[in-house]
Amino acid sequence: MVQYTLTGNDFIDVYNGAPLKENNSSKITKLDNGYFGDLMNRGGFCTQNCTTFYFNCTACYCHEYGDACDGAPDQQPFFIEICGEPNCYDTNPENSIDEGGSSGGGGGGVPGDSDIVTNPNPTEPCQDSSGQVGITDSGGCTLVTEDDECSVSDLDFNSYYSQFSPFQVDLIEVQPSCEGISTNDIDNEKFMCLYNKLIQSNKYKALFLKTFEESQNLNVKFKLSDTLSVNGRTKVPPGSTINSQTGDLILNVEIYINSNYLQSTSAIGAARTILHESIHAYLILKHLNCNLGTPFEELVDDINNKSLEELLNYYYATSCPTEEEHEFMFDKMIPAMSEILADIRDALIPLTHRQLAESDMSFKDENNPNGPTVAWNWNDFYKYLSMDGLQNTDSFQWNIPPGSHLEENFIKYARTYGRDSFRKECNE
Repeated sequence: MVQYTLTGNDFIDVYNGAPLKENNSSKITKLDNGYFGDLMNRGGFCTQNCTTFYFNCTACYCHEYGDACDGAPDQQPFFIEICGEPNCYDTNPENSIDEGGSSGGGGGGVPGDSDIVTNPNPTEPCQDSSGQVGITDSGGCTLVTEDDECSVSDLDFNSYYSQFSPFQVDLIEVQPSCEGISTNDIDNEKFMCLYNKLIQSNKYKALFLKTFEESQNLNVKFKLSDTLSVNGRTKVPPGSTINSQTGDLILNVEIYINSNYLQSTSAIGAARTILHESIHAYLILKHLNCNLGTPFEELVDDINNKSLEELLNYYYATSCPTEEEHEFMFDKMIPAMSEILADIRDALIPLTHRQLAESDMSFKDENNPNGPTVAWNWNDFYKYLSMDGLQNTDSFQWNIPPGSHLEENFIKYARTYGRDSFRKECNE
């Protein structure tokens, strides 16, 4: 592994295609102890600190990422992520990853710089001739498509999807079967189809930056279950640890999606559930980090029984947050989800269904509820669909009073259309 030391200006030059300069110092680390997959199979974990830098438009330096920049293609704002050197640790006492190769007891300790094994992403992202991003392998640049998902390793499969996700993701249990026909294939295929639509929106990767204005280490494993009594559930399984060097929580989270709900609801409604549970996972991390010092098992037992709406009420009732629940939901979470839903709308809702919705003139005018009804509004649809599942939060009940014209619009947008009327199938 080769690590280069660059100034900020040098990094931007290299990012834009300039070659490395002769005076750029480098550090070479010999990898004598296997690769990331080997370490993870032995019970290890890796940490890496990353910082996101935002660059505004050069025209006026007044636009944020995602805003238009006077319509000039070369003036688009962007962000880049710079990550420090990763550290991989072995938590199994039977294994040793010491540079000297000697195996000894003790295990579990925090190693020094000589114990760096490899980068958590085992493959470098690449672009094929059409500009699509894939993974680098012996054949060049491979795109992970439905046809070749079974031709890559589990590690490469997860690495590919992690590049476009707001967390390090494990999708192996929801990947369609590669060994004949499985009874779970219909559920897995719909889930993976939905996830592929979500990662087509670059706003999904930036979900935590948009909602929480930060992003920390989080490992998420998706699973499907036909025994859930709710649409989705997020919980912390045993195995999360705290990095004794930095004090940061290294959190492993499992997100369960109800497979019965997955098949019975619209494709865009199911995508909304995946977004909700992704935010749920990060809110768990925020809550645990805020309460470090309280017995970890006690914290986990408490929050593992809470839905997203219950955790929102619980979290914002404490002294941890620096903002109100209402501010988080209506200024950050719902706008961020709405942008992603807008990005994936055409991929999940066919034109005929969109046209039918747009012909509906029966919605309450929210500025004049006693006046004539008004036409369908897509922005209202994204807003209300994002709010579905949050009805028991204090902020929802304060903003959408029971029996009001706003609740009438919510039910029609989020339930009649968002869950039931739009297409249930997800097509690649």
